[in-house]
Amino acid sequence: MEDGRQILSKLKGKGHRITKARSAIIDLLLQDRKPLTAPAICALLSSRGLALNRATVYRELIFLRANDIVRQVKFAGKATHYEINSGHHHHLVCMKCNSVKDVVLGKHLEHHERQIYEKEKFKVVSHSLEFYGLCRNCYRGSAT
Repeated sequence: MEDGRQILSKLKGKGHRITKARSAIIDLLLQDRKPLTAPAICALLSSRGLALNRATVYRELIFLRANDIVRQVKFAGKATHYEINSGHHHHLVCMKCNSVKDVVLGKHLEHHERQIYEKEKFKVVSHSLEFYGLCRNCYRGSAT
């Protein structure tokens, strides 16, 4: 995974300005390492001394998505989340505390996509897979 300097260097190399907001959002998403909603990004940046209005955050997220820096993640029944585009992975979503954790599933899904194509002549372009359940802490708490 790239660090913030590498990401900003790529953007600068494409002729884009490096704004305080843009840099702060990238740093926040890299540090938090979990998908965040736009309001959560606003709140976290504000708690770190950078108060940005919601419209600025949304504009920056749109810009970062258009430049493949950030990707949108939609969880069932939840607001849109954003995370650094660090390659394909899936998520473990706790239904009690709403924590989200990345999980990488290896090559098995690619095998299934090939089988789908061979059997159905359906070319999978993208997929989304989230697992919903209870995280370690919530599961322990419910077992007592």
